[in-house]
Amino acid sequence: MNILDWFRSASPRRGAAAPDIQQQIQVAFDTSITMPAMPVARSLSPVPVQRMYQAAQNSRLTSGWVAGTTSSDTEIRSSLTNLRARSRQLSRDNPYAKRLRVLTMNNIIGSGIGLQAQVKASRTNLRKSVNDAIEDAWWRWSCAEYCHTGGTLNFPDFERALVSEMFEAGEAFVRMHMSAFGGSDIPFALELIESERVPHEFQSIATGDRARMGVEVDQYFRPIRYWVRDRHPSDVQPGGMATDNIRAVSASEIIHLRLVERWPQTRGVPWLHAVAGTLNNMGGYTEAEIVAARASAQPIGWEEPSDFPNPEAEQQEDGTFETPYAPGFVHHGKKLNFYSPNRPNTALPQFISHLLKEVGVGAGYGVRYSALSGDYSDANYSSERAAQLDDRDGWKALQQIFIRGFRLRIHQMWMQQAVFARRIPGISVEEYMADREKFEAVKFKPRGWGWVDPTKEVAAYKEAIKANLTTQTRVISMTGGGDDIEEVLEERRSELDLAESLDLTSDVDPGADQPVAETPPVPEAGEEAPPKDEEVDDEQQQEQQRMRVVK
Repeated sequence: MNILDWFRSASPRRGAAAPDIQQQIQVAFDTSITMPAMPVARSLSPVPVQRMYQAAQNSRLTSGWVAGTTSSDTEIRSSLTNLRARSRQLSRDNPYAKRLRVLTMNNIIGSGIGLQAQVKASRTNLRKSVNDAIEDAWWRWSCAEYCHTGGTLNFPDFERALVSEMFEAGEAFVRMHMSAFGGSDIPFALELIESERVPHEFQSIATGDRARMGVEVDQYFRPIRYWVRDRHPSDVQPGGMATDNIRAVSASEIIHLRLVERWPQTRGVPWLHAVAGTLNNMGGYTEAEIVAARASAQPIGWEEPSDFPNPEAEQQEDGTFETPYAPGFVHHGKKLNFYSPNRPNTALPQFISHLLKEVGVGAGYGVRYSALSGDYSDANYSSERAAQLDDRDGWKALQQIFIRGFRLRIHQMWMQQAVFARRIPGISVEEYMADREKFEAVKFKPRGWGWVDPTKEVAAYKEAIKANLTTQTRVISMTGGGDDIEEVLEERRSELDLAESLDLTSDVDPGADQPVAETPPVPEAGEEAPPKDEEVDDEQQQEQQRMRVVK
């Protein structure tokens, strides 16, 4: 019996005698009544709270934040085709993406990364004749006919094409061919392989899981061989015969250039991946603004209907009426209304500037807004110099990645082939094989950057050199556009010798800025020599000094 049933039984029915209330209560307490158990009071203790990062907390604000814990190769494999295609489309059609690509090529490669051989006769002395021979042989080989398998790209152009491919596709492959092309004396040439020719969806049955995205690796993810298509998969085949032969190429013949952000990461990611969506939206937005501005420049008007007949209307054979129209013409008794969009949008420049700053930061290595947009209206010396120095740190890091990953390995293989072909005077095969590191020693000269404020910076570098805080070699390397101190000094010596042979002087000659000591006049015959200054004691000397100060 529960408490509800008890109250029902205790309530007197209509027409019935009311029972004794005390008797009913006594009966209720004597009867076992099912009651819910009351909770026992316990001492309150603090509930333990799990400490975690705010970005990892789940809340209504992060309910749409979906993230997974997949590997880098898993993410790249599912995204690479679309990422690469969209990156290439943006580089073709979007002006800001194209500008980013050009900035990348100009700042990493410029007109080309120079080479300076560093073969030494002792710890401090260089073997000038051998170094000159190496540099001359390199200069001759670097023409398009010899260095490029296609005979089209000179070596600096080949470098720029490599950086462009890394920017668009996230990676570039170079195959080294140990054979002569175009009649070269050195059996060595380079082939540029686009990313699409190494199929990331390929997995060989023979190698099983070791073929990761077109690259066969060992247990430590070190490349063993690459699977390469004979041609680009979208190339038009002669006669409509489409073939897709895939061949295994030893990793010793391939240089794979990419930026590795997570390890193991088998393939590269396009450098625009973080800002591709923003650039695409910018393109659509600016196109819509241009269309709206064109519509505003061509106003649309219509006439309100009127009860008055139009005297200019001409009746046609089908019973309809045609009314002639002309620019600026309004028919009698009609009201003309116009639709004119409020364009151009006055807030457009500020909005585009904001998006471009986001694009510059998100490109991965940082590009200042003024360089990306070409807008220097808000720049001043201090802010522009700070932004340029920040940019240059990023470009220098990318230059060194390119030098370590490509130029150093290319130089070693080229040096080997040139010596074996006996095309470098002064180096025998036996001497080279006995100490390869000695003859492969080299200094690469990436492009530098000019002065922001030449007057201030040149004076600052001169003081730093005087204080032994830097050297002329480093200053020339940073600001000389790839020159080295030997070239600069030799060129300067040649200028001075030429000027001296022509009996020319200028205010930039050595010692021209030094004050010329006055020579006392020589007395003529019969004249007495001017008297020498009388010796004065210390007190007289101090008094004369004070008088000069007062004057």
